[in-house]
Amino acid sequence: MVLDKTIPHIGEFTKIPLNLFFAIGFIIMRWKPTEKPKWLQFVLVSILLFHVVFDVFAMLAYLVFESLETSIEKTAYIIYTTFALNSLMKLACCFFNLKKLHQGLKNLEKYYPRTVKEREDYRLDEHLKLIQKYNGYLTIYHFGVTSMFNWFPLIQSIVLYYRNENSRFLYALPFPMVYVMNEHSSIGYTIAYITQCTGSYSASCIFLGSDLLLITCVHLINMNFKYLAKIIREFKPTGNLSDFKKLKGFIIYHNDILRTVELIDDTFNISILLNYLGTVTIICLIGFQLVAGTNLLDLVKFLSFLISVLTHVYFISTFGTDMMELSSHISEAFMHHSWYDGHIQYQRALTLPIRRSQKPAHLNAFKFFIISMETFQSLVSISYQFFTMIKTSYVEE
Repeated sequence: MVLDKTIPHIGEFTKIPLNLFFAIGFIIMRWKPTEKPKWLQFVLVSILLFHVVFDVFAMLAYLVFESLETSIEKTAYIIYTTFALNSLMKLACCFFNLKKLHQGLKNLEKYYPRTVKEREDYRLDEHLKLIQKYNGYLTIYHFGVTSMFNWFPLIQSIVLYYRNENSRFLYALPFPMVYVMNEHSSIGYTIAYITQCTGSYSASCIFLGSDLLLITCVHLINMNFKYLAKIIREFKPTGNLSDFKKLKGFIIYHNDILRTVELIDDTFNISILLNYLGTVTIICLIGFQLVAGTNLLDLVKFLSFLISVLTHVYFISTFGTDMMELSSHISEAFMHHSWYDGHIQYQRALTLPIRRSQKPAHLNAFKFFIISMETFQSLVSISYQFFTMIKTSYVEE
């Protein structure tokens, strides 16, 4: 057995989501003791706490001191607050389940390939390339959408100001908030705009980081299920009692991966439920804006945001479906390997692991339903039904 020092570290899988969390000062895992200095973490956490306190009160105060006159303004406000609260709940899920998440990552590190043969058997490079591609594309697109919301109002104000020379500067802000200062002055507007943008990017880091970390963990779990099924299927019993030692190793490996599934599910099940509920809400509200006749610029922003949210739920559902299928392959591997060459006691002992592995591992949306492509299809169907009901009510009024 030759140790392969060129094997990519497991941190390469989780690099993007963990860096997104560190951008707000939240460290989930230190793969190396020297990474991510604590002084920078303190600064980033301070910025996050400022936004959590200030931005939430500023948005809620808008309902008290300002008025939302049109239906489009009201639906836009609900979309903003839904996204912000969803992000905070995702952060809370990770924070209060940090020990479980940390243990789950440690379990995945325990069975991470360390030799040339294991690297090939796990198909490590293929899995790493795939998850980096997904995480990279989702990150670029999501922050592109966030940047649209952040910078379009400023660009629009500048264009209108220089197009109409006699007009006053619009001082448009990305999100509805109330300030104690005068945000219609140059200094006040600059401060308000910077704080809104940094707050928006912070919320995006939480929202995106949580979903990408979930997808990455499930992808690593699926990689282990696939590898375990492979080595079980290729195992050739010798007919001696020594086969029990190999079987014990398979069972321990399988139990550890199932335990990891439980840890990841306990960490993210509320977050997954919020994803589904938030997506239904956003689909209905954006559909309502289409019916109500929003302007083209807002339409582009909200449709892009809808695609981003739907993509997150789609990937979670896809990886969840893969987990169910790959975990069920374990029982098939036990039944189709050369068990008939094993000792009679070995053959009898197989009944327990076969029965255990016949129940597929799965993710839950806080015990309400199992995550799969079927639930994703149901989500789209329910969203369309709600949208049709809202549209009918609006047209009748």
